[in-house]
Amino acid sequence: MVAGLSGGLGSESSNSLSRLWGSWSAGAGYDLFPVSFMSIGAEGRWRELSFSGRQGVQLALGLALHVGRGSTPPERGRRRDQPARPFFLPGTATSLPQSDAGARPAPATLTDSIIVTATEAMGRPYAFGGTGADGEGFDCSGLIQYAYGKHGVALPRRSTDQAREGRNIDRELKLLASADILTFSNRGGQVTHVGLYIGGGRFIHSATSGVQVSMLSPEDPYGRWWYKRWVGVRRIVR
Repeated sequence: MVAGLSGGLGSESSNSLSRLWGSWSAGAGYDLFPVSFMSIGAEGRWRELSFSGRQGVQLALGLALHVGRGSTPPERGRRRDQPARPFFLPGTATSLPQSDAGARPAPATLTDSIIVTATEAMGRPYAFGGTGADGEGFDCSGLIQYAYGKHGVALPRRSTDQAREGRNIDRELKLLASADILTFSNRGGQVTHVGLYIGGGRFIHSATSGVQVSMLSPEDPYGRWWYKRWVGVRRIVR
């Protein structure tokens, strides 16, 4: 839904500021995100203007380019230069609050442990070929290999090889389990990106703006971009 109020000083017949005017509008709009850096918007409003009692339908169509370091928006309420807050699975030991002393309850399962390790890297930068060594950033497969490797599960280095590990799971949201590896492809062919499913329709991954949590949803404006490129699921543990 869209609406607006505006006003000022002006004149119907000259450039003088001789008369106070006002306007209100209300209607609906919709944005499409065909690619991560571009949106197309359309809206229709009913507008009334106090000058001469003018009123009518206003239609608008717009194109916006989103320029930034990454392909996904920053977390709401967080500046781009602030590290992201860790995301923990609801309903598990990892969702319990951290105490003042900095202690956190131990994860309940191996999959919880893998997810916690990945979320502790939130905010680390993207680095091509990065594995997190010496505090460096990660690429997508480097983060997955790191999160699993910290708990004794060895995975190949490349995303295309990780996409052949474990067992195949049907590509349905309702079938996903924590710590499943999600595979993505820009054109539906060879796997070009991987992420770690953390529950609730979300996954953690290292994309162009660094380690972040994204939605996997055909409805969410940003999650739809990933959903269209989602090609498979690999279950490593369980």
